[in-house]
Amino acid sequence: MMLLTHTSPELLVHKCPVQIFAGAPLTGAAAQLVTESCGEKDFGLRLIDKQLGAGARVSFAYNRAEIPVSFCVGEGYGSAFYLSDVYTAENFRGQGYAAAAVLAMLGFARNPDMGYTDVFLYADDPAAIRLYEKLGFRGTPVREYRAFKGGLPDLYTEAKE
Repeated sequence: MMLLTHTSPELLVHKCPVQIFAGAPLTGAAAQLVTESCGEKDFGLRLIDKQLGAGARVSFAYNRAEIPVSFCVGEGYGSAFYLSDVYTAENFRGQGYAAAAVLAMLGFARNPDMGYTDVFLYADDPAAIRLYEKLGFRGTPVREYRAFKGGLPDLYTEAKE
């Protein structure tokens, strides 16, 4: 289990506009970015649209041209909030856009009015795990027994401060 302690001074967060979407299906450049994240196939967009209809949120980080270049999906279940599907367009990786999208989603999840007490995330990509560690997630991965994209992802949690 990974617990949130404190963010690393090495964390690069792009100071960019971030918007959180809920409810309605994604359209335009946001939908295009989600489709790109799945190798130009639309199954990811259909899944995220379904999640949005069930109460999930998607945060998008925008570049200077006001085009979404990174996103993070978050869903609440009871008192738990799950982060998933973090993606950044290839030309914008390593510039802090993913961190901005994830931090916006964490800010939403930490809002006391939302009632979430635990934040979890799934990670099976070494680059994503490095980002989560820089965001302050610490601990040992716990194997979650669900089939997801052909594998079994690790489950990380955020610590209570």
